[in-house]
Amino acid sequence: MQRLVSDPYVTRFTPKPEPYPEGEAAREIEQAMNDRKAGTAYCFAILCDGDFAGVCKLKEVSEGRAELGYWVGVPFWGRGVATDAARLALTFAFEELKLDFVVAHTLTENEASSRVLDRLGFRFLIEEPNTHPKWSSKTMVRQYKLSRKTWEMSTKRHSS
Repeated sequence: MQRLVSDPYVTRFTPKPEPYPEGEAAREIEQAMNDRKAGTAYCFAILCDGDFAGVCKLKEVSEGRAELGYWVGVPFWGRGVATDAARLALTFAFEELKLDFVVAHTLTENEASSRVLDRLGFRFLIEEPNTHPKWSSKTMVRQYKLSRKTWEMSTKRHSS
């Protein structure tokens, strides 16, 4: 994890610090375990052909909602890994956690991530100025939403 997420091509579109500090991956894993115990976030390792490829996470879980986040290491880009991982996380969100909806945010320049969300059935809501301190307020962020009802209809359509 430390090696993959230390790549600036990965961190440029995530709120992770750049450069990614040595030992930060171990700290994140420990935090993920604590968040899971508290029921506030669920972090999943992404595997591709048996290799660690990235992380998919449901965060800020409360009151029937969560936010989806993910990152994939550069060697695994363009292989549908993020889409497959996010689909599994959404199955967990809607079937196990019984969430009403999941939101996601992407920087407007992160077109690959927007395509992942489109493939999964997310609906684009709004484009607004960034509020995260890593990027300037001139950077624009796209907000997306997927309801359980839309996900269920899509899942039924694909399983028929």
